[in-house]
Amino acid sequence: MMEDNKRFVISILLITMIIIFVVIDKGIVIASTTAVGILNYWFKSNYRNR
Repeated sequence: MMEDNKRFVISILLITMIIIFVVIDKGIVIASTTAVGILNYWFKSNYRNR
């Protein structure tokens, strides 16, 4: 019973680590593209207002 529990915990830790790495990796890309998109939209709307 204990062995199964240990293996289960280790697999969950590994999966969460992989997910965190993927999220950080993708998160940087998504954050930068979102920031660029927001800046682009903001500049366009400001430009139109003038």
